[in-house]
Amino acid sequence: MNRQRNIEAPDYEHIFERYIGRGLRQSLRRVQDIPVVPETERQQAWHVLSYGLAVDGAWTDARDLLLSLSPKMEQAGFRDDWMGYLAVGLEQAAAHGERDSEGQIAIQLGLLSQLASRYDDAQRWFNIAVDCFNQLSDRHHLGIAYNFLANIAVQRRNVPLAKTWVVQAYGVFEKDDHELAYTAYVEGDIALFERDYAAAERHFRRGLDLRRRQGDSRRIAMALRNLALALQYLRRYDEAIQCSEEAIQRFEALGDVRNRATVRVNLSILYYEQADYERALVLLAEAEPDYRRCADEQSLAQLYTNRTIYQRKAGRIAESVASGREAVARWEKLGDLGNVVNSLDGLGLSLIEAWNYAEAVQVLEKAQTLLPQICNHPRYDYYCTEIEQDLVEARRRVQH
Repeated sequence: MNRQRNIEAPDYEHIFERYIGRGLRQSLRRVQDIPVVPETERQQAWHVLSYGLAVDGAWTDARDLLLSLSPKMEQAGFRDDWMGYLAVGLEQAAAHGERDSEGQIAIQLGLLSQLASRYDDAQRWFNIAVDCFNQLSDRHHLGIAYNFLANIAVQRRNVPLAKTWVVQAYGVFEKDDHELAYTAYVEGDIALFERDYAAAERHFRRGLDLRRRQGDSRRIAMALRNLALALQYLRRYDEAIQCSEEAIQRFEALGDVRNRATVRVNLSILYYEQADYERALVLLAEAEPDYRRCADEQSLAQLYTNRTIYQRKAGRIAESVASGREAVARWEKLGDLGNVVNSLDGLGLSLIEAWNYAEAVQVLEKAQTLLPQICNHPRYDYYCTEIEQDLVEARRRVQH
């Protein structure tokens, strides 16, 4: 006699959700208290996130892991791939009505876009964050978003707008908010732009003092990097080198490859200004692999621009010409006309040193034809004068 057995089918969807949730929580426990995430842990975390972000029932655990990983991924130099995870997380946060999570993820997207020189995207993400935190009356995070908008404005050379955002930040931060240290950084950057280097030093020192009191090594390192710039402009090289070396050590310990590279490039300028060209070139060589790892195309273009100058000063003329060609190509690809003009001038000077006067004339004439397109650039008058002088010299050499 056959008997039918009524066996309840397993709830595979629920089982999968529990499995993913457990994996997300395990990854979070492994990464949340360590400054540098090992590669195997990163891969595992990304793998489980790829499922967790697609499962509604796992959202809370996925959100916690996403937000915990975000500063570590930015620090390690991950950009486009990580932004894909953040973008999905933003959609999920909005779908779940979590304005706080949406705002925090938008800030992370804005930071990564800014680092990739995608300023329109960065501004859009930061504006989303402003909307979120305004709605929540979250003064702390609203001030952070205003800080970042101010920084974007400085990078786009819009100082009046930057100052407006700084005022907005001061208007919402409590007097003891630790993010006032970042506001001080932006004010220092504005002062650098306005060539008020003594004021820049004051702002950066105030920011560094706040960061040291907070004890966050990465932010201390960033504040040291900023102060070194002001000290460099003030020609206080020993102090600037000391700040830079401490910053490099801190970034090294944290595995922050991009910022380590940036400080090395800044330090190379200090040695260049003291005519130690070989040491300056060594620092560029140490920085280049980190920028490549981060796919930081703008910083690589600037590195080649600097290398062109250092090699020319060191008498390595053929190498300087090659670096100059690379710099021009990179700036043209990025569409940064101001830096195209600058790098063309650098290449023209190297071609003169290589006795390649006819091509030097062609390169410098090309730079001159581009000048009307950058008439609002802050260094327009300087470029006009320099290129005219260099072109006169190249033409004189051709005739002789």
